[in-house]
Amino acid sequence: MKQKFLLCLLFAGLFLGLGLNALAANVWGWAWMGGEVVGKNLGWLSMNRSNFLHWALVDDVIADDYDTYVWTDSGVEEKDAYQLQNPTGIIGTEIINQIRVKMRYQGKITTYLRLNGVESSFPGSGSIVGAWGDRTTSWQPSRPGGGSWTWSDINNLQVVIGLQSVTLSGNTYQGRLTQVYVEVEHSGGTLILRPDGEGDYTNIANPPALAGQDYGVHICTSDTDPNPRCAEVASPKQGKIVGYAWAGAVEDTPAPVDGTIGWIRFDPPGPYPTCPVTTCPGGSPNYSSRVDLGTKKVTGWARACAGTVNGDCVSATRTDGWDGWILLGPIVKGGTDYGSYVDTSTSPAQFRMWAWGSDVVGWISFNKSNCDSDGNGFVDVACGGDNTTTAIANYKVMTDLVISVPSSATDLNAKAIYGCGTSPIVRFSWTYSGSSSQSAYEIQIDDDPNLDEDPLATLTGGADNSRDYALLSYNTDYWWRLKVRDSNNQWSGWIYPDPLSFNTGSRWPVPDFDWDPPDPIKEKEVQFNNLTQLCGAGGCSWNWNFDDGNSSTAENPIHTFDTEGTYNVKLTATNILGSCERIKSLGVGVAVVLPRPRWREIAPTFY
Repeated sequence: MKQKFLLCLLFAGLFLGLGLNALAANVWGWAWMGGEVVGKNLGWLSMNRSNFLHWALVDDVIADDYDTYVWTDSGVEEKDAYQLQNPTGIIGTEIINQIRVKMRYQGKITTYLRLNGVESSFPGSGSIVGAWGDRTTSWQPSRPGGGSWTWSDINNLQVVIGLQSVTLSGNTYQGRLTQVYVEVEHSGGTLILRPDGEGDYTNIANPPALAGQDYGVHICTSDTDPNPRCAEVASPKQGKIVGYAWAGAVEDTPAPVDGTIGWIRFDPPGPYPTCPVTTCPGGSPNYSSRVDLGTKKVTGWARACAGTVNGDCVSATRTDGWDGWILLGPIVKGGTDYGSYVDTSTSPAQFRMWAWGSDVVGWISFNKSNCDSDGNGFVDVACGGDNTTTAIANYKVMTDLVISVPSSATDLNAKAIYGCGTSPIVRFSWTYSGSSSQSAYEIQIDDDPNLDEDPLATLTGGADNSRDYALLSYNTDYWWRLKVRDSNNQWSGWIYPDPLSFNTGSRWPVPDFDWDPPDPIKEKEVQFNNLTQLCGAGGCSWNWNFDDGNSSTAENPIHTFDTEGTYNVKLTATNILGSCERIKSLGVGVAVVLPRPRWREIAPTFY
């Protein structure tokens, strides 16, 4: 590995939700470690397994077996190609005698060399071991494609490893590679070249299992979160970050971080450092890292376990100047909080701002926007660039989590909106709240306060914020409750109104009438007789519509219809509760005029 700090910080499967709603969320992408001061570039942080650079897992000077390796559980060979370091300080007249590939592996392994697109395997079948084993393969003196080795060949050489799982004596062993390097034996000595970059392809299915640990980072969603590490932390668990990330190899850097940082624990035990009041004006967080599920701020402490004497995150702190603590927030400088948070305004959501990893790790940037504030693609002056010539990588840390306020409802109301029928019409209404829109509701109604036992009615619906129901009785007390579901298919709990019950009230007026004469004649007066009931103590007011353009507010009006025909006469009765109407059809005819009798004189007849 070239001289740089490559800290591959691995978050494998971040589970985050809000309230009691557990939504599995993954974190992926890259963060950048800027170091303790501006301009000190320490390297990339990989936020999930797929971002891990395979070559960085197998370039160990000393094989670490269970710390970093690439692996596959496939019974069919999978292959990785690794670019090698370029040789330095070599006199071109030195003659290359042979190339040896050194490996430490498990399972079945086959060795290849790749030169200028030509690939050849080591003669013979792949080597098979159950436990960890070492292997050396030598190319003497021919090279892929034929001919003798030259130093320009070495500059373009890639080593290729084929891995697959094997079954020996009934036991299945994964294919694993923890170390590989090349020895170039030449007339002046032996040169060692280690992997220094990915080759033409990276096809081994799975990056490292990292010591077989459950090294994923999780955020506990509730006291009943099924994650086993959540079971180990004290209640309340909601929002607490638990588990481990992996910080990969660090080479050519001074103590105390030379070698491998190793595990970073997000729920380390205390005692925790004291954050200066200027950095943590609200008080130093006396807890491990967590997410405030309302503000989305990430606060508290994580710890590189190598900051403890035994590298276990629980033993005594080292005494050589590094304690391993990493502050995720708050980090207030000049009145601005630079601590990290989750920005859910983008899709997928992105981590923003910074973490601080002490004088060793320094600033950790979660998003390129931290150092490219104007979005022109160049590093800001504040981050050690000149904003014109130093290009910035398009890095960001993303997550598919959905941080949502639990769906809920306020302003619950139940009111009789119509009382003219044999049953009242009651309108149930509410105001929905939540980060995503309402997708469903359920209402339970009963004439008993115990709604848990066989409610009288259950109403369901979709996105509406009200529901009318007409199968209740007048002058009766009812109890009701509501729950709502958001567009993420997450239900609220039962929400109760205040007060808990409502009364349907009395029936409104019941209008009725008749008329005299029963068969009205045009241009003749008609007496209307008001037969309305249930006006109540305050009485009713009246409005008659005779369907001929005329009306009346009298209780028992007299009306004359000018033309014959059928009239739909409507009476509206109104009291303090409401208005109801009754319509009856009335036929108006024409008076029957009999002809006057005719007469003639007849002379008397005498006998």
